[in-house]
Amino acid sequence: MYQGDVFAELGEALFWLGALADATKRREPLLNGLQWARNRVAHGHLVAAPVAYEPGAGLGHLVLGRSRLGTASKLRWSPESSVPSIPRKYRDARQDADYRGHVEGREVMPVLRDVLHLLTVP
Repeated sequence: MYQGDVFAELGEALFWLGALADATKRREPLLNGLQWARNRVAHGHLVAAPVAYEPGAGLGHLVLGRSRLGTASKLRWSPESSVPSIPRKYRDARQDADYRGHVEGREVMPVLRDVLHLLTVP
């Protein structure tokens, strides 16, 4: 898996989550942290990197003699320091802190599940 493989999909998820956050007027730290990521994606920056890769049986990733059924790579949110900055007028210190404290370094899918749960449970 290459980072570019997830750019569009992750970006779309971040934009939809931002729209849900706006519609529900929720402003929890996890949502703020994901807004930080959405803002970077909007400027064309990758915010997640593949880690713990084991060739899985997924289409296009099968490696004969190495793949095991049921395995897949995982994505983690990139460290803030590895993502290029955006223009100062778009930066938000609260989002910076919330990204570092609630998103950075975690696996992508559990974070997305957590925020979806946060947005759908009253």
